[in-house]
Amino acid sequence: MTEQEFETRILEALHQIDAARGGQPRHDALRDVLERFARTLSKHPVIGAAIEGVPELPGGRKLVMWPKLRRDERTNMLNFARAGEALVLLGEGRREFRSPEALEAYLTQDFLCGSSFPDTLAYYENHCTTAVRGFLRRGGPHEISAADVPVRLDPNEQRKLAEAAPGEELSVMASEERLPLTSLFVSGETYSCLVAGGYGMWVMFPSRAEDGRLRIAGVAMREDELS
Repeated sequence: MTEQEFETRILEALHQIDAARGGQPRHDALRDVLERFARTLSKHPVIGAAIEGVPELPGGRKLVMWPKLRRDERTNMLNFARAGEALVLLGEGRREFRSPEALEAYLTQDFLCGSSFPDTLAYYENHCTTAVRGFLRRGGPHEISAADVPVRLDPNEQRKLAEAAPGEELSVMASEERLPLTSLFVSGETYSCLVAGGYGMWVMFPSRAEDGRLRIAGVAMREDELS
């Protein structure tokens, strides 16, 4: 078989497969269930959630959760491996799911109501009532400088930062943390970004308000800009 004949047979076989399947990519219904579950959890005022890939497990997925205002406290809650057409829940309660209905039943009944999830939710609720510490930085998100200003955002202000879409303009109020060996805000100096609780914003206009707090205006960062 010549190289041209080989290529022709490959293309013909692919064409036959596409024709048999209507030319549509295979729909991953189990993955869709996980994605919808995480999106719905994230609608709760104190829950942040996402479905992420697992590099060491091809096709694997994990449910990651955190208190809504503290993305820096991300925790892996559920880990799934792909086994053919099924998703396998890893860990002590190892289970196999072959249908969206079975996975939906597990997530809404066993996981939400029959596990430690209620305790996790109570912890998140309490955690989202406390102030969040952060830094008004002179350099990038991870560039530590002696001129950085330690700050504290109350829950309402931190929520603005946590719920802002990447690229969205916003303004938050922050209190300076007057700690030993740290810097205070200097009007007229250039500050690059604000980071707090696993969220951040690029700073455009920092100033001191009449009540003594810092008014920080800027643009919300993408998550990858903080990693």
